[in-house]
Amino acid sequence: ELVELLENTSINIDVKYKGWECILGLTATDEGQNNLTNKKFITFLLSTLNKNEKNDPTTNLAYKCLINLSSNKEGALKLMSYKDDLISDLLSKMNDPTHSHIEPMCYIVNNLSSHVSFLSDDEPRSFPIDKLKDVLKYFLSSEASIREKYRFLALVFANVTKHVVGRKLFMENNSYLADLFIVPSNASESVIRRLGVSLTVRNCCFETDCHSKLLDELTLLPNILLPLMGPEEYKEEEMEKLPIDCQYLEESKGREEHPKIRRTLVQALCLLCYTEHGWNYLKENGVYYVTRELHNWEKDESVIEAIETLLLYLLVENYTAPDAKGKESILNTELVRPSETDVVKDLPDFII
Repeated sequence: ELVELLENTSINIDVKYKGWECILGLTATDEGQNNLTNKKFITFLLSTLNKNEKNDPTTNLAYKCLINLSSNKEGALKLMSYKDDLISDLLSKMNDPTHSHIEPMCYIVNNLSSHVSFLSDDEPRSFPIDKLKDVLKYFLSSEASIREKYRFLALVFANVTKHVVGRKLFMENNSYLADLFIVPSNASESVIRRLGVSLTVRNCCFETDCHSKLLDELTLLPNILLPLMGPEEYKEEEMEKLPIDCQYLEESKGREEHPKIRRTLVQALCLLCYTEHGWNYLKENGVYYVTRELHNWEKDESVIEAIETLLLYLLVENYTAPDAKGKESILNTELVRPSETDVVKDLPDFII
């Protein structure tokens, strides 16, 4: 009945708004979601979003409804079953940075890519990876206001690169990778951006065939090390081994404050030890010294555990490929999604 009421174009805007508020309240409950994840309502909801009327306050409510419906696996699967090109459509709209609903669209794509298996070997689906690459330029825009609107794409990158196919497609012919991988080392970036890109970096390090590209071509190592470094002084011979960008840091230099990001970056270093080239590269560039100082400073148990694993890899004199079980345990580390407890300062007001 509500849908029929809202489809009536002649109704007063205030009545229409109240109707959407009622629907939004329903989407915030399990029972309401079960009742609303049907083809009729979802078709109506998506048609409302396609209008994108900037001055229509109900459009914003419709996006909030879609965020709620896509927030769990069952809802995400239902949405994709009724419109399998939903992510593709959203990414196409996001290719216009003037669109008035970029933030919620990014969040919806994050939800969908979290819950629906697009690129896994067990349940392959097509993912519009080229369209994702197209909007990467806005995520890296020199304009802070544009970068901020696209920040939740960082978690989409992490979701996509959790799968082998996703990693390979994401890294293939991606001219923005070098700029993307700088994000974790920039303390002025938002937590969401640093976290999502750190997870993406770690995931890309699973591809042992790409270690040379990551280290030699993309010079990834300083971007991993800098967030893990503080103002400590090193012996001259130790300092000279560090990458140039990691030498003689200011006394005010602080470490990444978020422990999950620190752990993720240490895990990336562990993964680089899974090839002899990566292991030698880390040894030759003083990663042990940085890890030693981080170990002395670190208080978080989960990060300490990852650090001690890395130290075990670095302290051996002759290269031996680490146990594959360790690699699997890193892969099975839960991808961090936005939560009120973890990154509350970064959650925008459109999250219900």
